[in-house]
Amino acid sequence: MLTGYTRVSTSEQNLDLKRDGLERAGCEKIYDHVCSGRTIGRSFPHVVGVMNDLQQRGVSLKVLTGDTDTTTTIGTLVFVTLAEFECDLIHERTMVGLAAARTRGRASGRPCVMTRKKLKGAMAMMINRGNAAAEFDVSLSILYAYVDAKSKPCARANELLARRSTKRDAAAQA
Repeated sequence: MLTGYTRVSTSEQNLDLKRDGLERAGCEKIYDHVCSGRTIGRSFPHVVGVMNDLQQRGVSLKVLTGDTDTTTTIGTLVFVTLAEFECDLIHERTMVGLAAARTRGRASGRPCVMTRKKLKGAMAMMINRGNAAAEFDVSLSILYAYVDAKSKPCARANELLARRSTKRDAAAQA
């Protein structure tokens, strides 16, 4: 059974033309909706969410005034492709935003828990790795990120040792 849905923004608008199109398409039941502002299609992520919800309920979407028809394989492919495209755009915008923040000196991610003092002490204690991590209040994975199995500094350690002391380093050493 085909069910139709038609919507207008104000009560002054007429639903007749839309209802006629749905009846011609074979809709046996038609829902009319008069609502200002709230609609499917204002943002693509919202459409994707609604479509996923409908799909889980076994409902397909066919837009009469466009080429969207998730009852067909091609229609589903087009919709999924658009959804992936939207996800890629969001990812790309996020990466650009993070890069812009980095150029302004803002760092993202977790704050650095390793200090120069901790690193130098940990390198000296690497014979007993578990004790070194506990002694300097860092996890074993953090310790391995800075010091290799031969007690030599890794790339992250070299960066930390090369940079100038910060107020945070001074506070951590106190």
